[in-house]
Amino acid sequence: LDANNIGHAGAGADKTAAGTPAVHEVNGVSVAFFGFSHILPAGFVATDSSPGIARGRGNMDSVEAAIRSAKEQYDYVIVSFHWGVEKEDNANGDQVADAHRAVDAGADMVLSHHPHVIQAVEYYNGRLIAYSLGDFVFDHYSRKTGEAFILEADLGPAGVANARVVPVYLDDTYGVPDYVSGREATVILERLKTLSAARRTTVAIDGDTARILP
Repeated sequence: LDANNIGHAGAGADKTAAGTPAVHEVNGVSVAFFGFSHILPAGFVATDSSPGIARGRGNMDSVEAAIRSAKEQYDYVIVSFHWGVEKEDNANGDQVADAHRAVDAGADMVLSHHPHVIQAVEYYNGRLIAYSLGDFVFDHYSRKTGEAFILEADLGPAGVANARVVPVYLDDTYGVPDYVSGREATVILERLKTLSAARRTTVAIDGDTARILP
């Protein structure tokens, strides 16, 4: 990644490096991107002296502090969490609580994954949370685990605006995503609409895509 000038976050040579955001500037606007994991396989978590992933679960005080610090230095902060229960349609209480904590600390968007299925999107205090975008490039063995979506949105001083969902489906052979239309798009968008309604967020279907409304 470094050799190809590709930013990365969420893992590193030690705990400090793993918790350091990737920063990208676009037209003079700076965006900091963090990655944290609530899934903590033995031996995979970075320490002061060993490489690994950035701990999220059980470390949210430090996560909040890192977000606050980044918000003081950069225009926008995006946080990715690897979390949740595999194959579960609904985000659990820990996901909701920690997503809200991240937003309250200064995150403009929370974009997450791990359950292998899509979960709700939610507007919270003018910021946007995607509890699970689904998989993107991954082998799978059922209809639901092949469903995912691309999230497009504008970041501005007032928060997140013009948020749109573009549904994709991962092919059954290599798990490569492709745009879908018609009935295939509707199935994914209707599922996301139902899940998101429980989080008081409207997914307004518009043809083969959808708008996300507070």
